[in-house]
Amino acid sequence: MGSSGEARSYSKENEKRPRLSLLTVGLAALFSTLLIFSGAMTSFLAHEGVSDFISLYARSALVSVLVVAASVAGFSLAGKSIPLKAISGVGGVVHLVASAFFCYLVLAGDQGASLTCFGGAASGVGCGLLCLVWGKLFSRFPLSGALLNVAAASCVAAIVYACIMLAPTLAGVGVFMVCAAVCAVTPSLFDHRALLEHESTKGRGSEKASSLPSFFGVVAEPALGLLVFAFIMGITCYTYTEWYSDYLLASFVASAILVVLAFLRLKKPIVQPLYRNIIPLLAIIMLAVSSMSTALSGESATEMFCMFLLYSFAATLTVATLCAIAHASEFSSDFIYSIALVLFAAASLVGLSCSEILSEETISVVVTAVTTLYAAVMLVARSIRQSGDALIDEDGLEEDGSQTLGERCADLARAYSLTDREHEILELLARGYASAELSETLFISPNTVRTHIHNMYRKLGVASREDLSQLVRDR
Repeated sequence: MGSSGEARSYSKENEKRPRLSLLTVGLAALFSTLLIFSGAMTSFLAHEGVSDFISLYARSALVSVLVVAASVAGFSLAGKSIPLKAISGVGGVVHLVASAFFCYLVLAGDQGASLTCFGGAASGVGCGLLCLVWGKLFSRFPLSGALLNVAAASCVAAIVYACIMLAPTLAGVGVFMVCAAVCAVTPSLFDHRALLEHESTKGRGSEKASSLPSFFGVVAEPALGLLVFAFIMGITCYTYTEWYSDYLLASFVASAILVVLAFLRLKKPIVQPLYRNIIPLLAIIMLAVSSMSTALSGESATEMFCMFLLYSFAATLTVATLCAIAHASEFSSDFIYSIALVLFAAASLVGLSCSEILSEETISVVVTAVTTLYAAVMLVARSIRQSGDALIDEDGLEEDGSQTLGERCADLARAYSLTDREHEILELLARGYASAELSETLFISPNTVRTHIHNMYRKLGVASREDLSQLVRDR
């Protein structure tokens, strides 16, 4: 794989067809052994004795990863970072040991609260640190590449979950341990220097308190998807165990569709249309099916499949979007993924607690209410953004002459010493992108977009979009 520090314009990156990476195998192995995710744990509930300790183990793991992620986020806010090799080495070893102990519990049965809590806490540390490592590795991918590889990894993980659930206990444990070894060892096979170069090439922002509103403005949409997904999976982990095969099928189907979509050559990223259209549509379909099935015969396989399809789409898009935000390098990947882990762990804990104190009927009502609220928020956001785009959208320049628009922008970038980010913004503005679209496309905050535009205008000696278009046209 080439270094992510190579200078290139947005258009070149966008026009390049994404490719599967060897990293996909490692990420799939991480998803398959992520013991802070109820979907990974549920695959073991088909084996005798696992239900005796799984709840306490899951709680301990989630509390542990919450502490680890909050600590890393605090370090990032203080302007400090943990060396990647240290995170990778410690996380890999702890993850392997914790996975082996979990497999021992699966085979031997409950060994008491103390050992279960210890094992769960170790899993939380290992999973948390490896999530940060894999987040750094995937920060080298732009959106299309991240979407393709994350979706492909999710497909493989769904197959692994099915193997663990259907295979004899000893065989399932063997598959699990192989995956744990793969996700722990794979990061050491890649050159970490490329990641450090990438974080410095575009200029990473500081995670100081004053920039937190900008950060949450960028991650608001994926963060909401992550919160809802984690809560729903937590609250349904025991109640809907009999529907687990429907979850696996829905996860595979959603991921396979996203793999296909990632290959499409589009002028604009596919994630925004999916968030704005497909996610709300699936939520509405799920609610309609739920209402009909409840009126006729109670819960149905169709209702469950629609629900799992919705949240599988949301989860995969969220992970890919977080990778794209990290790729943009406005904020460090440590900060991005540690905040994501905090939100995920907190929502999962709330969902898990609700699953143990609420009846099945109440849980169904809660799931319907949360899905309704999620759909409503996404539809309102879609309406606001579309109206905003309609107000400020402008026509881009046409391709003419001996040079393409991208080549003219590249010439200007070289002549006026524009940074890589300013070059990207120059070309997108020339292609007719509205200022609000720049933030969504490049996964940086509106304030940062305005700062880059101001600096670029100053270097180019222009004062408006019209002046900029004329300068590009005359090039």
